[in-house]
Amino acid sequence: MKAIFGINVDNDKHNTTFDGERFIAAATPKELVSSLETEVERFEKNNKTKGGLGSALTVVKYITAFAAMICIIATLRNILDLSIAEMYSNAPGLYWAGGASAVVWIVLTLLERSRSRTYSESEEFLRSNKRIDELAAQAFAYLDVPEGVPATDVFAYRYVTKDGMPKCKAMNNVYYTNPSLRIYAHDGILSLADTESRFDLPLSAARSISRVNKRFLFNEWNKDEAYNSEKYAPYKVQRDNGFYCIKPGYRLIFDIGGEDYELLFPAYELETFKKLTGITEIN
Repeated sequence: MKAIFGINVDNDKHNTTFDGERFIAAATPKELVSSLETEVERFEKNNKTKGGLGSALTVVKYITAFAAMICIIATLRNILDLSIAEMYSNAPGLYWAGGASAVVWIVLTLLERSRSRTYSESEEFLRSNKRIDELAAQAFAYLDVPEGVPATDVFAYRYVTKDGMPKCKAMNNVYYTNPSLRIYAHDGILSLADTESRFDLPLSAARSISRVNKRFLFNEWNKDEAYNSEKYAPYKVQRDNGFYCIKPGYRLIFDIGGEDYELLFPAYELETFKKLTGITEIN
């Protein structure tokens, strides 16, 4: 089995090609893709520097958080044997350092939130955001993606083959990425598009949807509502060491030319794929 948004590294660990690239039906001009990437990079850089603390203060924030946590852990480990006064008497330096670190961390956290809020309301932020939306709209128009198609998450990943099935292989602690695609059905075709290309798959080849009962670690949250909002609470999405985690996921299988291809997606997109494919029975 192959994976539409999977990169096989059985024989080449430097491979960067999706198995499903054979299904690309249209591609955005490189000049437009480059313009969009440049604008996104500029936006993200400004967001970190002007809407955040900057590199130096961010390091300070994490150091002070770590120092405060050490003080808290030391207190909890001894709370049953010693009073707070006794613990302070034994190690006053630890508590002065922990208390000062906690204060600095709180101040920096509040500063970061204030700067982020201020920058997100600035003319520069709004202008850059608008420019990104305009370039993305141009890309989707070039790919003939209808207006108003909602964004849908899928999982992309590197993998090795084990017992004939793709098995995700982490790279730099990243297991899955979750690109947000415009996915829609038309004329017997299931189209999946990002701003660079559009993949077309025959709907007649969609064979089954099955539950994948494992944890999926992915790196971004793309939805407008928070991962723990009322809308997404039923899916029990969690944060895990800077990543998002969901269990289960789902596998959509296509049989194309006698070869199986899987498309993995998170549980909160199940109803979307059931509607698009017409598959209602979940294995």
